[in-house]
Amino acid sequence: MNTRGNEIYEAGGVYLHAPLFSDRYQSFSQGFSIGAREHDYAGGIAMLIDREGNDRYLGDIYDQGVGYWYSAGFLWDGGGHDHYEMTQYGQGSGIHLAVGGLVDVAGSDAYVMHSGLGQGGSHDYAGSILHDRGGNDRYHGNTSCNGCGLTNSVGIHIDRAGDDTYAARRDGGWNAGRPARGYGSVGLFVDLAGKDDYLQSGSDGGTWRSPDVGVGVDEADPAVAAPGGTSEPNQITGKAEVPPVCRHEGPLDPKVFDELWAIACRWEVGDNRYIVPEARKRLVAFGKDVIPYLDGKMEKDDSGLELRAYVDVLGGLAKEGASAEVTEMLRTNLASTLERRQRVALYLVGELKVKDLEQPVVAFLGHADENLSRRAVGVLQALGSHAGDEVLKGWLARPDDERAVLTAVGTLLALEADVYREVRPLFDHPLVSVRVRLATALAEHPAIYGAALLSDFAASKDLPPRGVRARIDALTRAPVLPDAAAVTAATALLDHDDWGMRGDAARLIRHWAAQKDADAAVLAPAIAALDRRLTSEKEPFVRGAGAVAK
Repeated sequence: MNTRGNEIYEAGGVYLHAPLFSDRYQSFSQGFSIGAREHDYAGGIAMLIDREGNDRYLGDIYDQGVGYWYSAGFLWDGGGHDHYEMTQYGQGSGIHLAVGGLVDVAGSDAYVMHSGLGQGGSHDYAGSILHDRGGNDRYHGNTSCNGCGLTNSVGIHIDRAGDDTYAARRDGGWNAGRPARGYGSVGLFVDLAGKDDYLQSGSDGGTWRSPDVGVGVDEADPAVAAPGGTSEPNQITGKAEVPPVCRHEGPLDPKVFDELWAIACRWEVGDNRYIVPEARKRLVAFGKDVIPYLDGKMEKDDSGLELRAYVDVLGGLAKEGASAEVTEMLRTNLASTLERRQRVALYLVGELKVKDLEQPVVAFLGHADENLSRRAVGVLQALGSHAGDEVLKGWLARPDDERAVLTAVGTLLALEADVYREVRPLFDHPLVSVRVRLATALAEHPAIYGAALLSDFAASKDLPPRGVRARIDALTRAPVLPDAAAVTAATALLDHDDWGMRGDAARLIRHWAAQKDADAAVLAPAIAALDRRLTSEKEPFVRGAGAVAK
């Protein structure tokens, strides 16, 4: 904690963030906490508190209120005209199952981020907030910033007062929610006062919505450019030499294999983008003689980098005539008593699309280890296999097992199985996660489930409101044109006692009308009814339906 003075906080310059950047460094400070991802250990809680003064917070990667891997990191500044500048992951950022936050109480502040993600942006089951309580502030966020949630996360940006300037790349995920794993993310942006300038999609006094769930509101009264000369990440310089072992001539031995494998498992960024493929190609060139060496690594190596190397090398071997040997290696590992070997083999069967192994994979659906069981489900989906459909239908009947239901819904519908009758009761499931997963999965396959969904909605008058709204959610996500019966049902809901139901109905009607091939004659009664309600209803309906529908 610092109680007074104009402070300069600077961190970095020691540990290069290679290979992603060639001239940016890890800071790991200014309210930063981290767990051990490779060992799945949680981190702690970190906080930097500065009560007053015109302060400068300078860093590069991971600083200024950021948590990483089951951790929480916060920065709180009580006053002064402050300057926050960094490169990536900070200024209120949660990364990988973590929480991050930055709160600045007063002063006209500048927030500069050269490469995002940050400024109330989060990634991978995480949450974050940037909250500036006063002053004429300037935000240069670049990408994935100012209330942006990536990969099932929530990112929040709040500015309470002042004439502010917001500058970011228009195509870089400013105030957006990027979906993944069949679920959405949430990005929330709120500016509560002042005359504000936007150099991207926002507007002073406006409201907007961005994919998947990005929502912005500026309550208005009647650009900071990043310094030049900085490098971009992941650039090839061509200056790094390809290691001589990648051109090895002669027989394969353990020493040669270990050197090549270490290179093959590097992160493919920067110059490694041309070095790593050379090592993998050399391993493939050894043919089936390399398989025993790869097999020996399977009980030791299962990180993301090693798995990528396995996919490229084993896939290359299969193409070069060793398909039977690769399949047999994977079959043997699926039958292993070592969980690590089973886990790696399952992943590779799915990535390499080894359809001949679908029955050994199905056997894992009843495995005592639920993680392996769910992993097997994902493999069947990757194979496009229906061999496990009957087992998964049984999972749908386990309403108290959220993870089983979510897994079964996502996989069966992704495989376009004939299961609408079986999944239909889930529209009224008590968990919103199940209802959203169902709506999303159905909407992703309109040609298979669109007609049944429309018919079901048209006859949903006497169903519980929660189930009706879940059906509306699915239809609003799907490019399905309505028939007259569905339009009549949506129109009737405009008179519902629940303003939320009215708002959802309005959103659905607008969605139908916005589609390219919409039939104006079929939709005309609904549009007319909605227009009448929006002009005649009292404020609650306008807020509940009008704002959403516009």
